[in-house]
Order: sequence, then structure tokens, then C-alpha cells
Amino acid sequence: MEKIKKNKIAIICCTILLIAVGVLYSQTQTLKWEIVREKSIPDVELINYLTFDSNNIASGSVTGFVAFDDVEKQPKGMRQYVQITASNDLIYASQVFYLVDIIKMDAIAPRYFDPVVLTIRSVEGSAITLTDGDNNSYLINKNTKEVSMFDSTRDVTTLITNQADFGKFMREFLLSNK
Repeated sequence: MEKIKKNKIAIICCTILLIAVGVLYSQTQTLKWEIVREKSIPDVELINYLTFDSNNIASGSVTGFVAFDDVEKQPKGMRQYVQITASNDLIYASQVFYLVDIIKMDAIAPRYFDPVVLTIRSVEGSAITLTDGDNNSYLINKNTKEVSMFDSTRDVTTLITNQADFGKFMREFLLSNK
């Protein structure tokens, strides 16, 4: 009892320090989750209104977040979105599509690049393959509306076209890279 009275100030200081550490840790965790939640909101509207008729003529567009199959290649300070739009234009009796890359850096507004022409390379069952002039391929599954991309450097990516899937992907990506 006598020792407690002598070390009263030290015990009070230690208690205050422990409480301060607990409060700071709690605030850090809250901030971490707020940042993850904020980054789990897409910068552009994610849509998939691309439809095909029985003659494989497309209408509408799809806008999605580019998710790398190899998560290690996913950029950390940048987000890439792609918009593919069906057009009424024809090249050699084949429908033309237009692709717009959208890049979003952390503190900068999204930047829309000039459209790139895509043409139909093949139609096999429910899959339509589009290609650009740089040997990049875009595979669209007509049944599932899933869009996969295979670029000339052999990167494989998929478009995430709805907000719930985007949020889930970003939470897992951000929390695994902290």
C-alpha cells in the first residue's frame, strides 16, 4: 500500500499513456477503413448495356474497371477504366466498336483518351473477339456480358462493370497491399 502511494504519479502517467495509445490506435484503424471505403467507390459510372441481336450486331456500351488477373501487376496509385461502345459504322462489312481508355491518378480527375477503333476478329458461339491495331484482343461473352482483355504484352484483364464487384475487389486489393 505504501509503495502505491509513493508511485501514484507514475501509475497515473502510465494509465494516461495507455489510454492515449488506445485512442490513437483506434483513430488510426478508423482512418484506414475510411480510406478503404472511399477508394472502393468507382471514379466513373460502371455500366454494361452492351447487347447483341441474332445477327451479332451490337448496340449500347460497357464501361468497367480494368482488373488484372495477376494482382501483382495491378497499379497501386492509378486506376484504369475502359469504355467500349458499339457503333453503326462498318469496315469491310464488319461492325466497328470504339474503345476509350480512362485513367485516374490518385489526386487528379479522370482523363479520357482518344477513341481507338476495334473491329470484329471472330465470332465463335457466344464469344465475340474484337481487336485493335496494336494486336490487343477484347473477348465479349454475349451470354454473361463479361469482357476480358488480352494485350500484346500478354497481360490478362477483366472489366468489372458493377459497383458491388468493384467495391469488393478494391477492399480485397487495398487490404492485401497494406
